[in-house]
Amino acid sequence: MKTKIIYRKYKDGGEVIAVFPELKYPGFVSRKGLVLSYEHIGQHGEADYDHIMKITTIAFPKEYEGLKIELERVGYDLEVTTHKEYQKLLTV
Repeated sequence: MKTKIIYRKYKDGGEVIAVFPELKYPGFVSRKGLVLSYEHIGQHGEADYDHIMKITTIAFPKEYEGLKIELERVGYDLEVTTHKEYQKLLTV
């Protein structure tokens, strides 16, 4: 089963973050809007989806390539999507 992932880049530093819009951070009782995320430093964590979309911009394949490889090495089967594409799926 593929896992949806959105790659974003922080506006203030250019670091890439991977957001899993359909996954919750395991082991925590999350409040609405919190999703699983992943970064090179810190790795898995919890992120506020709406906030991340506000403080980041689209990351392009060349920018997220290393993070994608890292995630695939730990076992993820990824389906890359964008915030816009994901929002369209929610309104269908």
